[in-house]
Amino acid sequence: MRKAIVTAFAVALALAVTPALAQQKSAPTDRAMEAATAMAKKVTDAINKKDAAGYAALYTSDGVFVGPDGKAVKGAAAITALQAATFKAWGDFKFSATTQEARATGNRVWAIVDATIDGKGPNGPISLRSHVLNVYVPEGKGWKIAVTSVGLNVTPPGMPPAR
Repeated sequence: MRKAIVTAFAVALALAVTPALAQQKSAPTDRAMEAATAMAKKVTDAINKKDAAGYAALYTSDGVFVGPDGKAVKGAAAITALQAATFKAWGDFKFSATTQEARATGNRVWAIVDATIDGKGPNGPISLRSHVLNVYVPEGKGWKIAVTSVGLNVTPPGMPPAR
């Protein structure tokens, strides 16, 4: 009888604790999300200020930016030039970014970010959405972007539209 009570108690305790444990995130994941969210804010601030040099300064010295057209540029000078041209082409716009997921891998962090650019097109307001994959590396007391890859949210030909 005593064994049955102890077993029942152990099962009840396990059932009570399991949901709480399942909801807890790991400390590395929490830290990765914090780092990625902080970096997304820095990126957003630099882009909304149209500060191409400030944006490029968020990258490592050999950082790589891959645009939605698949073209890659490397290094601060190239990233600054690309962003300055992009900001000029976009005209008046507002950029926003939300980190959807981030994970630590070794001493690096990768993050998936949803980004939106709201601006004025020739026929009225436009909104461009994209998914961004960033890889952050520790540098000094903070983080720097090692790689950014941007993909526009467009439905490929022949694919059903997203719901």
